[in-house]
Amino acid sequence: MKLFAIAFFIVCGAAAALFGMAFALLTVFERPEAVNVAVALATLPIMSFPKVAEFLEREESRKSLAAGKKAPLYDFRGFQIGWPLMVVYGTIVLWGILQATSGTVGLLLSILSPEDVEEPPIYAVQAPTLIIEVVGSYFVGRWIGTRCSRQGIVTMFLVAFFAAVGTVLIDVVLTPDELYKSAFRRERLSYAFILVRIAMITLIMFVSGLVGYSRGRKFRLSKYLHYLLTVLPIETRDAVVDLAFGEAQKIASATDVKR
Repeated sequence: MKLFAIAFFIVCGAAAALFGMAFALLTVFERPEAVNVAVALATLPIMSFPKVAEFLEREESRKSLAAGKKAPLYDFRGFQIGWPLMVVYGTIVLWGILQATSGTVGLLLSILSPEDVEEPPIYAVQAPTLIIEVVGSYFVGRWIGTRCSRQGIVTMFLVAFFAAVGTVLIDVVLTPDELYKSAFRRERLSYAFILVRIAMITLIMFVSGLVGYSRGRKFRLSKYLHYLLTVLPIETRDAVVDLAFGEAQKIASATDVKR
């Protein structure tokens, strides 16, 4: 879908601008975690990617409908997103969530952990961010459930895995040595620990995402109907609702007669 590509470039442009401003500001104040925090802030627009894409879909359909084009609306099949593209888009959004919370941990650790404190309160900082990550993966899974055409479970696993790999690699590459040791109690290039982190993050995000995915599958039709109702004119929208109500009444009456 070209609209999803446009939405991707929009959020990436906003992310790049936000990264530049945040990095410049933090560099002025000589903060050692400037890169991590700037990356975390830059991921905020990326997390809005699904909403931006859906907004563009609605606006494009409204314009096409107003112009009287031959196929102004998506049918149900066209509304679904192919699973390879969903892997890409889902990974970007989930990675943004993980990176934003990871950057928040780094910033809070640098503020809450004086140099003379041997054991900083990292768990008090990481616990709420873990909750945010779990909730975020739930909503990513729900989005996949409502829009992915097929192979949804495989898609959710790949999204969780690639997002975990991206998050861990960013931590290894960008986090200052002292902050990395303070946060993880490990050397930067402890490969066993890196693999364990990837596996743990993947498992947590996958399980939480599956819960959201199962919920999303139940709302596939309502998601599509919501798209239709938001792009149709008010008169047509009311007619569609009345038609659906009438059909529901017929089915209910037929069911009562059979009983």
